Parts: sequence; structure tokens; C-alpha cells
Amino acid sequence: MNAIFYHEDNCFLDYDVGNLLRKNNFFTQSVTGIGNLISSIMIQKPKLVLIKSNNQNIVDIINEKYLKETLFNGVDFVFIDVDKAVELTYKKEFYKKLEVVIEEINKKSCDDFQIFNLDKYLIDFGFLPKYRGFTLLKDCIKYSLFLNQYKKYPMLQIYGKVAEKHNTTAKNVERLVRLMILQSLSKANLKELSKRTGIHEAIFRTMPTTNCMVEIICGYIESCL
Repeated sequence: MNAIFYHEDNCFLDYDVGNLLRKNNFFTQSVTGIGNLISSIMIQKPKLVLIKSNNQNIVDIINEKYLKETLFNGVDFVFIDVDKAVELTYKKEFYKKLEVVIEEINKKSCDDFQIFNLDKYLIDFGFLPKYRGFTLLKDCIKYSLFLNQYKKYPMLQIYGKVAEKHNTTAKNVERLVRLMILQSLSKANLKELSKRTGIHEAIFRTMPTTNCMVEIICGYIESCL
């Protein structure tokens, strides 16, 4: 996910704040100037914008009704008080506030996916809901598509996130997902599967790794949206 750090001087994002963003899979771009801020929002489509400024013009622009309902729709703006930013107490309070905002963004990111019929996409691949790994795979797909870039983010960490939700281990998540993939592909009509997904049947015959299979499914879903 993308985040933007707006400021009016040559300054850096607080280390702890930057670390929190990285841990939550945000790529942060630093910009100055109102024009650059607006164009960056248009191009980057960030989920979060941190504003380190006391410029009332920026507040007015962000609160402008039309922009709020269109360009800024779905963007969380968090203001950093320039005068208090150096105070330790303020920094601690701001950090806690930002944690809550990021948690809500992550939650909304996962919930947003419910508007799509994820079950249908997985069934297209021959995966059956009767297997326990089906639900775990669904969550892996959600995290992969909405909380990171699935082609770059370590799958082990995704399994870890899913494991936390289901009170199990990352190793167990990967095992159950893998078992479900093997069981499903062994019973699937690979020619029909290839026809439905547009993916050559030879790929399925090789029984790709779990990580590779998640990437294939994510790519297929993105091509359908």
C-alpha cells in the first residue's frame, strides 16, 4: 500500500513512524508543495497521507467537499503538529493514534475484498470449500492482494498473519493450504481448468509450490477485476 508524507521543509519522517509504516507494508513517498501533494494522490492512490504542516490552506483543500468525495475518497489524512512534533509525550501519543488508523486501514482493506466473490475465483481453480485449507487460502489471498505486493512480499509473513487470525502456526497454515491444493488439483479436469483460467494446463501438472500457486491465483484475480 502507498502512503504519502507531506511537509514544507526538508525534514524526515520520524524513525519509529517510518518503521511502523514499513512493518504494515506501506511504501512511503515524501512530497512538498500542495500541487505535488494532489498530483501524488492522483497517481499513487495512497491509503494514508501524513501532513506535517500548520498551513490552513491544506486543511481547507482536504476538507473541500468535492475533492473529499472524489479524489480524497478512501484516503486517511493524519496531521502532525509542527510545534509539538519534538515533544516526547506528543510523539508517543501520535504513534498510538497512527497505530489505530493503520489498524483500521488494514481492516477496511480486507473487508473491501468482500464485494468480490472470492469463493468463485478459487472454485474456478477447482478448490473445494469442504477442505479446511480453503478458508486459510482465502485469507492468504486477501493479505496478498490488499496488504502488500504479493510478488515482493515474503509469503512466510503472510502465512504468519493468517496464522494469528486462526490461532495456529504459519507452518500449519502452509501445510493445510498445500494439502488442499494437492487434493484439489489431483481431482481436477486440467483441460477444463486451463480453459476457465486461461493458464496452460502444463503449469498445473507440475504441481507448483504453494507460494507460486498463490501468485498465480492473485494474478488471475487481478486480471478479472
